[in-house]
Amino acid sequence: MALLTELRGLSTKRNIRGRIRSGTSALAKRYHARVEMLRRFTQLVEAEEDFPVIAAKMKEEFGVSDAIRPLNTPYFVVKKKDFTVPGIAEHILTQYATLDPVFDPQPQLYRLPVIFDDDSLESILDYRYQGYLADSKRSFWSELANGERKCMTLPVIEDPGKRVTGPRIPVANPENQGTCDPMSCGMYQNRKCNLHGAMYLYIPKIPGISAIRLDTNSSIGGELLEAKLRDFLRAGYGLRGVTFFLTKKLVSTKYLNPKSMQLELTKVWVPDIEFPMDFTQSIKSNTATASEALPVIAQTLISHSAPQPIVLTVRELREKLFLELPKSMDYKPEDLSAYGKRLYGDGWSSNQQHLLSILGQLEDWFARAVEITGELSKVPTE
Repeated sequence: MALLTELRGLSTKRNIRGRIRSGTSALAKRYHARVEMLRRFTQLVEAEEDFPVIAAKMKEEFGVSDAIRPLNTPYFVVKKKDFTVPGIAEHILTQYATLDPVFDPQPQLYRLPVIFDDDSLESILDYRYQGYLADSKRSFWSELANGERKCMTLPVIEDPGKRVTGPRIPVANPENQGTCDPMSCGMYQNRKCNLHGAMYLYIPKIPGISAIRLDTNSSIGGELLEAKLRDFLRAGYGLRGVTFFLTKKLVSTKYLNPKSMQLELTKVWVPDIEFPMDFTQSIKSNTATASEALPVIAQTLISHSAPQPIVLTVRELREKLFLELPKSMDYKPEDLSAYGKRLYGDGWSSNQQHLLSILGQLEDWFARAVEITGELSKVPTE
């Protein structure tokens, strides 16, 4: 007896019911003055057309091939068309979208709880080089085999009338003998092959048997996610069934300016993952569980069924920050008020995202045993 994939010599693939995008695209600023072009772009975006389709239509209707540019955002993006059941996208936003006027006038997905179904990083994270040749309608991608990176593709159908037992089995790319070396690969250097990354996850309160895929092509974000999860595994915990929090982090990076051909410094938002817990308990005792290592505050705020930091109202957050926590964490509400004003200005205590941010900092200080009995304004934020 054998599984069907084993019998046919195929590799297993994960079924997904939708995807979350790490960023989006926008109309290049130099075309904003063209009213008809801007209006048409807005119509296509509101219709949730894919951006490659939008780019093709803009080229066809207005004769420009560079109308669309990538847009780095501090939040994640979900679209109805990206899910097998369109209502899931709206359900995710209803449950976890929050408002932060500093970044966007509409509620966006800045932070959401996620759960993994496996302890293996290889099952959760999938990064590969991937490309597509439109003229020959042929795709190719990288795979690891015996520790060596290979360039794979699908074989050409030589005899259309020949009966087959299943889908075509991938073979080594004959154009480069299966060697995947981006530095010497013409496809990669000509931007016809690029790095593509995915994280497979589940979201509490979003039912479904198949995983949701987070798409991210950021190598910096991929390294950050992998490093964080490896730290968690190194502490002696498993990944399966634990509630993490997916968010965005602003990092500095260097990029090659194609015009000046000089390295320049820029800042980008990349996916990040958080889990407020005290790892010192794990280091001291290898019998500690993830639940036992959580700080007291986090235990009251986080559960698999009710990720409270995301759904607490402004009123509930203010009560927790100004009435409940000052007693258990021994700080003065007036110090907290001054600290929030210094960070975000007047009105910060009426902003849900700012309240959540302050709460997250308090959780972090508590977990790291930072002394906060003095003025909050004197506590380092780094």
